[in-house]
Amino acid sequence: MSQSKRLERPFLIWLFFHLMEFIPYYIGSLLALYLLHRTQSKIPLMAKELGDLIMSKQMDKIHFMDFILVALGIIIFRTLSRLLFFYPARIQQLNLRTEILEKLEETHPDSYQKVSDGQLFEIAYNDINRLRGFIGFGLLQVGNIIIAGLIFIPKINSFNHSFLIALLPILVSTILFSIIIYLFQPLAKKGMDLHGDLQNSLIEIYDGKKTIKNFHQEKSFTAKFEKSSQLELSYFFKSSLGRIFSVPLISLATGISLAWGAWIVYSQKLPSTSLIFFSGFLYLIMEPIYFLSWIGVVTSQGFAAWKRIQDLVKILKQDNVRRDHLLLWGKQII
Repeated sequence: MSQSKRLERPFLIWLFFHLMEFIPYYIGSLLALYLLHRTQSKIPLMAKELGDLIMSKQMDKIHFMDFILVALGIIIFRTLSRLLFFYPARIQQLNLRTEILEKLEETHPDSYQKVSDGQLFEIAYNDINRLRGFIGFGLLQVGNIIIAGLIFIPKINSFNHSFLIALLPILVSTILFSIIIYLFQPLAKKGMDLHGDLQNSLIEIYDGKKTIKNFHQEKSFTAKFEKSSQLELSYFFKSSLGRIFSVPLISLATGISLAWGAWIVYSQKLPSTSLIFFSGFLYLIMEPIYFLSWIGVVTSQGFAAWKRIQDLVKILKQDNVRRDHLLLWGKQII
């Protein structure tokens, strides 16, 4: 199947071909992520050693240039990893939008008259944007979490394996968060459908205003818009409840893990700076974990957007098949 048939592929097949199409960029971005987390993983130990030197009053042994080099490395590798992930997403956004507009151009308008103008705009613009957010930001943070875990966990284990147990609350909260986001995904799709209806109401109001001389006396347009707006807002609120209740779980889990780490330091009579080491890694782990919330959001929205696009593509494809049959039938008669 050629690259011009992206929208006719199943979601996972499309994602696979996207990754293969831009494989050099993703190899470079994963390498940048690896170097980023390798550099960041030096911070907790450096902070612990800094605390030890301050407590022992050996300030002359502090090498400030090491901190500057680490900061410079983080800036470079973080920027590279983002650029190499976001550029393919932008190109894919352009390709998908071009393809769907070509399909609309090739199909007679009567074939998709049941799809409102607002829904067409929502699919061609916002749904494509959601897919771009998924393959850009979403895939970046998935790689971010995996590579961070592969680097941070062995370092924590080599320092004190008991600290790994203290990370269990974060693991549990992550699993609960993922389940909650998945359960609220149908509501997110319904909200996206209603947002398209709201767009269509705005278009109808604009068209109606051009044909009605005394527009302010016409109440039906305003009433319809108000009804669509309230319904869309209702589903937006319902679909957001999952994030509202699940994101604080991560903050709660972080506090429990930190208190657990402090108890390990106290019970094992470790140096107090060991808590600096653990809290440093806890802080580094929290960045990808917090972004997990957005991974759930952009993934659910991306999958819902793909399903909406596929529904439109099926309508357009049926018309093209019917037209091909008519042409073949006409040739046979001739």
